[in-house]
Amino acid sequence: MAGAGSVERRRQAMFTLIGMLLRDNILPPRVQAAMYQALPKIPGVRLQQDAVDAAGRHGVAFARVTPGTLGFPLRLRFEIILDPQTFHYLGERTVAANDATAPDEEWQVAKDTVLSASVRTAAAIVNRPGQRG
Repeated sequence: MAGAGSVERRRQAMFTLIGMLLRDNILPPRVQAAMYQALPKIPGVRLQQDAVDAAGRHGVAFARVTPGTLGFPLRLRFEIILDPQTFHYLGERTVAANDATAPDEEWQVAKDTVLSASVRTAAAIVNRPGQRG
């Protein structure tokens, strides 16, 4: 029988995979819509009304917070950010979901600190490598 940790890992893997597919591909509208419908079915995924991408654009985000693990007190909020009108993919962020200090006190991080961010400013299907859409 799978433990709670492996169930959580599978849930986070599903969320991460959808984020990667949206980030790394130009998807047909139906496929994109299916992913948007699947995201809130993953336990722990919530809609965040005002998320800001790395370019400063405001959007909506599907967000999921990881549970803290024994010996590692930092919880992370992963966000997949979309344009609120067109629902085009804007970017992703990883944000500290809580204040945390390492057990050895080697580091501290404050809640809502952005730990990583990526942004998509343009995407296009082209006819040859190096061509700009």
